[in-house]
Amino acid sequence: MALLLILLTIVLLLIVLLFTVKSKVDFIFNSTNSDMHVTLFWLYPLLRSVITKEDTRLVLTMYLLNKRILTKQINRKQNISGNESILKRLHPTDIHVDTQYGFRDPFVTGLACSAITLVSEFFNVESLRQKPDFLAVNDYINLDATAKLNLGHSLMKLI
Repeated sequence: MALLLILLTIVLLLIVLLFTVKSKVDFIFNSTNSDMHVTLFWLYPLLRSVITKEDTRLVLTMYLLNKRILTKQINRKQNISGNESILKRLHPTDIHVDTQYGFRDPFVTGLACSAITLVSEFFNVESLRQKPDFLAVNDYINLDATAKLNLGHSLMKLI
C-alpha cells in the first residue's frame, strides 16, 4: 500500500512539474550538410527527445536519464490540415533565432532578409541575428533557433 502511495505521489509530482517547468527546444538546420534536428530538453537530464533527419525520413529518439529508451521513425501524413497554426497552438516563448544565409542572386538574399524580419514580428521573437551573404557563390541556409515551451499546456492544446 505504501509503495502504491509513493508511486501515485511521484506521478502527481511529475504532472504538476509538466505544467510548471518550461522545456527548452533547440532547432538546428544546415543546408550545406543536409543536417536538421530538433531537440527538446525537459528537466535535463531527466528527459530529452531528439528528432533527426536521416536520408529522407525523420527519426524520433527519446532519452530518460541519458539512456535511450525509444527510437522510432516518424511517419509523415500526406494530408496536413490545420497544422499551419501549430506554432501558435504551442505558444513558444523566449525565442532566439540566429541565421546565416546566402543565395547566388543578391536580390533573393535581400528578399529573404526582409521576409525573415517580417515573420519574426508575428512570432514575438526575443532576439534575431541575421548574417546575410550577398556575395555567396552557392545557395545555403544555416538556422539555429531556441525557444521555451510549456509541455503541459502544449500537449493539452494539441490533443
